[in-house]
Amino acid sequence: MKQCLSKVASLALVILTACADTKQRNLPTAPKSVIRTSDTLIGSYEFNGGIAPSDVCISVTVSRNGGKYTLDFLAAHPDAHGASPDGSGVGHIGSDGVLRFAYEDSFSNQGSGTFRRSPLGYVLSIQIDHVHDSRCMIFYGDFTLQRANSTTSDMKPATAHDPQPTSAGRTHPNNTDERAEARIGAGLS
Repeated sequence: MKQCLSKVASLALVILTACADTKQRNLPTAPKSVIRTSDTLIGSYEFNGGIAPSDVCISVTVSRNGGKYTLDFLAAHPDAHGASPDGSGVGHIGSDGVLRFAYEDSFSNQGSGTFRRSPLGYVLSIQIDHVHDSRCMIFYGDFTLQRANSTTSDMKPATAHDPQPTSAGRTHPNNTDERAEARIGAGLS
């Protein structure tokens, strides 16, 4: 028993000495949580509300150029009627892991937004402050997106707790298997 305790004590001493030695050399250490959080937002995301004319399909890509992040946005109705805005925003990711950006679309609507990870996917929230074309407003508000896969058939369907927008812009938990299957054929590429 004494030999075991002696070996544990020796190992602890070696570890403590190594840690102290690292601090004395002032080796740079990166804040891992900031790096991990910001890198996890880079990628492509999709929201497919269904195939009804009042439903919406949204595609978002987040990229990084130096210290700035760009969010590119594409939206349309699944039957291609009405306005189909595309836009972008440039911003930064805070220590809380939320991308905050200024936004403008192809119809000159302007505002701001956030993009963050949530338990159900990635929450995109765009608030338009200066409305130039109100036909685009159905595409803005809060949407829960899923990371886009290489093929649309691999898309993760929304859960029953993931609210879907209605034509009035409100949300309802109407996510049936039929809607999930319909999203595969109505997805944006």
